[in-house]
Amino acid sequence: MELDLLRKFDAKTNRVKGLAFHPHRPWILASLHNGIIQLYDYRMEILLESFEEHEGPVRGIDFHKTQPLFVSGGDDYKVKVWNYSSRRCLYTLHGHLDYIRTVYFHPNQYPWILSSSDDQTVRIWNWQSRTCLLVLTGHNHYVMCAQWHPTEDLILSASLDQTIRVWDISGLRKRSTSIVDDLASGGGGPSSMGGFAGGSGFGAGAGSSGGANGGPPGQGSSDVFGNVDAVVKFVLEGHSRGVNWASFHPTMSLVVSGADDREIKVWRMSGSRAWETTTYRGHLNNVSCVLFHAKENVIISNSEDKTLRVWDISRTHPPLAFRRDNDRYWILAAHPRLNLLAAGHDNGMLIFKLSRERPAFYYMPNDSIYYFNEGYIRLYSINTGNDKALMPSRSNASGGGSSARDLGSSYGSGGSSKRSKRPRFLFYNPYVHKSSKEINILMYYDSMSSAAAGGSASGEEPEYELYAMDKKGNNISSNQRSNGLSVAFVNKNRFAVLTSDGEIILKSMENISRNKLKIPERSVNYIFEGGINRLILRSTEFITLFDCKSRRIIHELQIPTRFPIKFVHWDKPHYRRCALLAKFSVMICDSELNDICTVYENAKVKSGAWSNTGQVYIYTTVTHMKYALPSGDAGIIKTLDEVLYIACIHGNTVTCMTRDWKIKQIEIDDTEFVFKRALHARKFSEVKRIIEADKLRGESILSYLQKKGYPEVALRFVQDPSTRFELAIECGNIDDAFQCCKEINTEKVWNRFAESALMQGNYRYVTEAYKQTRNFEKLMNLFLINGNFAMLNKLADIAKAQENTMMQFNIAMLNGCGPNCGEHVLTRIQVLKQAQQFGLAYLTARSNGLSEIAEAIKSEHLSGVDGEIKINKHLLSPSTKSMRVPRVVYGVFDDQSKYDWPQLPKVMDIFDIADQDGGGGGDDEKESQQQQQTRQQQEESDEESERDAADREEDDEDEDDDEEEEWGASKKSKKKSPKKSANLSAELMGDESDLELSSEEDDGGNEDAAENEHKKFLSESSSLFTMPGSGKQSRERWLDRATAAADLIAAGAFDLAQEKLQREFGIINFEPLKPYFLNIYNSCHGYLALTPNARDIAVAIRRGKEKESSGAQSQTANICYSVQSCFDILADAFQCVTSAEFESAIEKLRSVLHIVPLLIISSSDQLRDARNLIKQCREYINALRVKLEANQAGENNDLQRQFELNCYFTHFELSDAHLFSGLYGAMKLGYKQSYFKTTATLCRRLLELSVSGKLRNDDTSQKYVKQVQKVLKKCDQKGSASGDDEKLAYKPHDFTALCAMSLTPIDRNEETVKSPYCQSVFKQEFNGRLSPVCNLVRIGDHKEGVSINAK
Repeated sequence: MELDLLRKFDAKTNRVKGLAFHPHRPWILASLHNGIIQLYDYRMEILLESFEEHEGPVRGIDFHKTQPLFVSGGDDYKVKVWNYSSRRCLYTLHGHLDYIRTVYFHPNQYPWILSSSDDQTVRIWNWQSRTCLLVLTGHNHYVMCAQWHPTEDLILSASLDQTIRVWDISGLRKRSTSIVDDLASGGGGPSSMGGFAGGSGFGAGAGSSGGANGGPPGQGSSDVFGNVDAVVKFVLEGHSRGVNWASFHPTMSLVVSGADDREIKVWRMSGSRAWETTTYRGHLNNVSCVLFHAKENVIISNSEDKTLRVWDISRTHPPLAFRRDNDRYWILAAHPRLNLLAAGHDNGMLIFKLSRERPAFYYMPNDSIYYFNEGYIRLYSINTGNDKALMPSRSNASGGGSSARDLGSSYGSGGSSKRSKRPRFLFYNPYVHKSSKEINILMYYDSMSSAAAGGSASGEEPEYELYAMDKKGNNISSNQRSNGLSVAFVNKNRFAVLTSDGEIILKSMENISRNKLKIPERSVNYIFEGGINRLILRSTEFITLFDCKSRRIIHELQIPTRFPIKFVHWDKPHYRRCALLAKFSVMICDSELNDICTVYENAKVKSGAWSNTGQVYIYTTVTHMKYALPSGDAGIIKTLDEVLYIACIHGNTVTCMTRDWKIKQIEIDDTEFVFKRALHARKFSEVKRIIEADKLRGESILSYLQKKGYPEVALRFVQDPSTRFELAIECGNIDDAFQCCKEINTEKVWNRFAESALMQGNYRYVTEAYKQTRNFEKLMNLFLINGNFAMLNKLADIAKAQENTMMQFNIAMLNGCGPNCGEHVLTRIQVLKQAQQFGLAYLTARSNGLSEIAEAIKSEHLSGVDGEIKINKHLLSPSTKSMRVPRVVYGVFDDQSKYDWPQLPKVMDIFDIADQDGGGGGDDEKESQQQQQTRQQQEESDEESERDAADREEDDEDEDDDEEEEWGASKKSKKKSPKKSANLSAELMGDESDLELSSEEDDGGNEDAAENEHKKFLSESSSLFTMPGSGKQSRERWLDRATAAADLIAAGAFDLAQEKLQREFGIINFEPLKPYFLNIYNSCHGYLALTPNARDIAVAIRRGKEKESSGAQSQTANICYSVQSCFDILADAFQCVTSAEFESAIEKLRSVLHIVPLLIISSSDQLRDARNLIKQCREYINALRVKLEANQAGENNDLQRQFELNCYFTHFELSDAHLFSGLYGAMKLGYKQSYFKTTATLCRRLLELSVSGKLRNDDTSQKYVKQVQKVLKKCDQKGSASGDDEKLAYKPHDFTALCAMSLTPIDRNEETVKSPYCQSVFKQEFNGRLSPVCNLVRIGDHKEGVSINAK
């Protein structure tokens, strides 16, 4: 079988000495040489937690199988038990006298810990009672490791005394079991308890000589009853130097060991004998660790020779070697359930697999799955559940794959085929008609790379096998095997093969070449099925739909991510849509390969399939099963316990394959995506049915409905008053909002409700809100503009009772609009006198013709004023009324609803609207509703005319009396004696029941009236039609159609924009982006002033041409930044560089890096320009930072560092003029400081640049060239005598890259990390820090980067 090292996770840390996989979660523990224990999630590739309590290196680590515990042992002689849930050490076990090498929990039900130590002992601990149960002695040197047998009562220990010992602990197990039984039955004396909990026994092992057989049982340890707890069963001798590691086989009676003699030995145990079977040689240094692979017939070992080797036990393949350049390997670990391995080295750890586990299968719409398993092509029928083998594969017909039974058997020479016996992919010809009797299948096999073979064999091309058979599985053709990079069926008679030279060959079903296709200007590296006579071609940057018949490109799509497309899934048999799967994204396209939407993931995408309707795409990641809709919506269906590969979907049943080639059928809840699909298609009857079934729950569906502009639908899901209030206000449901206000009853909510009711023109709801908040000023204005003077008079009484003189005066002024204006003038005069404003009172009386009152005020209060009070003539003119407020021309109504603003007809709820694709129906009901509405309007009109006639017959005084009665006060109240006037305030506040002013001390006699009035108000308001919203606002439309972060910013959704930028670019520091966020938001919102004193009208500024105003682009915001504006800023930055204004240039360049993530990129040309912008800014920012650092070094007289930095400056990709200037400056500096060899190299680079034709060829340039030639000549003369160049850290011929953080060179084999945004290179030690280039992202993250984000 093909084996290769498939990297899954690579962590850079201190030296790793111990590793342990969690048995169920995607976690791994790494114990480091610096004493830290780190917990990683290898699926998400993140560090979860660090544990620091050990003093010195930690060499042993292990997870408990069921409890949230792990154990560790280190050079501080301590065994520590930790709880990773509480993130702390529970306790420490003391007893070892030297370094602890390994620690392991018992693999089964016993509460035991096994530890080995340099004190030459192996100890068994009870982690529940926290005591040592047993000490195994017998080794006379360091015990390097000790392990439990996975199923039997055996312990394996390896020591530097060159022996491996197998211990039998069945006595300890029996004694522990008997004690537990005695305790359960009430027995168990002190002696037995002591032997179990705290007693310790010592066993001396006696072994055989030479290692041919295990020796007789040694003297075991025994308790007071004579029971032997542990005995030495075998002593395996054969290594010539100390043994570093030994491991049991997980299922067979085998042991593998590795030692300092650089050999790996396999031992077999049988009964009372144990013997060496095989020795493997190949390592060039001490073997650190060795173990059996649980699922493959191989042994994995690592060594201090910096290699990790894989040994084929059947010897049909040569050993594989995977080498690191600088790191020694120290430890290996295998996952207890999965096909995962981990190796620890000097600079971290590596998690990998040795073979791919993806099953090869193909689904046909006739409900059949063709797949490969155990050497056979099999057919599974979904309808019947029948699974049968069609025919054996040619690669496995002779003997199939090797199995575990080959272990320890005789080894033949075997073949050395470098091709896997398990296919990577299986393809069925989908274009063959159902009635056809012939079946065509292609099986594609990977080849083993030369790197995987450690350079021992040359790489070969991948191969494919063509099978032509009848439906019974009888082979029709033979010898159908060829090489090819990839294959795909084109039609029922042809399939395509991509060759290594980039050509596409169309072959017949006899595997005979018929045509050759050459794709111009494209380096095709893979082909996919594209429909009949079509192929999808993958190149480095493009995905192309190619017509094989006409030999033309139908459509080309730029790959939006840096990860290549791995799979293409069509909605067969319709071929209307396809899904393109990359490592972290799913792109949905139409039949012409036009991009519909793209869904990005944080976890790796594994598989997917279209539903049988072709309306939803369901895919799996390593952790979840998810869905994606062509509308762009996506969500989680369920969490997965194992990785599944989807074959097909029928209704709510998903058929999958596991990594064990088993077929599973999973029932899923499809309510969420069915609901979203119906809502997007405006099938409101389906939406209503799902809601009424009450199947949807959760905050996510509420936020989705709000985002999509259906708050009235979300309102039906919510019970919380606060949330209901927000949704009701958003959708304009003022009645529901009023009910929520009464439940919440806070001033903030009432004010918000009043504002919304005022916008809708609902007079009574506005009045009620102002009453609840006691906002008399706003009530006063509201009554005035509606001409409701009766209510205004009542407010005057309340103001008088509260002694609010300012409010009394304002009401008296405003009442000049109504009848009996003279009384209100007297009121104003009286209020001014009370406020001791006698001059204003006098002027008010004189200007209104009240001479007697004016003279009385003058004589009483203004007698001391010298001279005569002069009044302008126009104030005394009887024809002028400049001091009087104009009368509002508005009627006085008994019916409060008449004060409402004119309202539009109520917009029907979406549940009253028929489906967009549905027919009419219900015409009779509509007609009857219209007739009923017409009759109701006629009756209301008649009642209104009668009331108007009655009002005209009454005089003004009667109107006042009626108004007082309406407020609940009798006419007799005005004629009461002054003794009772003290109760006027109480009476007025009691009358506030009319105003709905809640008071805790209301008079009991008014409670019934208030309750009746409140019920009347509610009964009247329940029959109102509410003011509908005027459609979606621009921000809502922008949010619905947002595909880029800038669209979200324009819509005001800054939080969503930040999430998108973090997901796509890895941005974590948003402070530099704040001004750009605000600029985008402000630039797409304008205001128009229509008339003076009128409110400005908000206007949305949209992008798109005028003739496209009806298109989708007109529904998106106009973004103030563009690619061209970035190039303009870049040109300004170049000018600053030329004028040596480096700090200003860096600021401008960083602004470009801050703007690019906010650009609207809708074409491949714009994408190319954006990537070019990022590249140029990165190079110039790093170069200018180096230049500034060099200037600083010069000021500090660090001349060597100054010259080195100037040399580094010349290695950035700058414009030719700037590069020439940098080289020239470095040359002069190096010549002055006598670095002649390096300066000569700089001179040669200058001369090469001058003759390249990229610089101006004028007199000035020639002058510089001549000077460079002179310097080069002198440097060549003096270079051999100077040794100063050896001191430089800069090596011109060995320079690879510069760390953008420390500004120091990176060694050729040094581990590096990159910025996920600008791709600047950093040393590993700066992983996780904020990038100094853009000040936005965290170094070392892996993100998609800039991509096409708009159509």
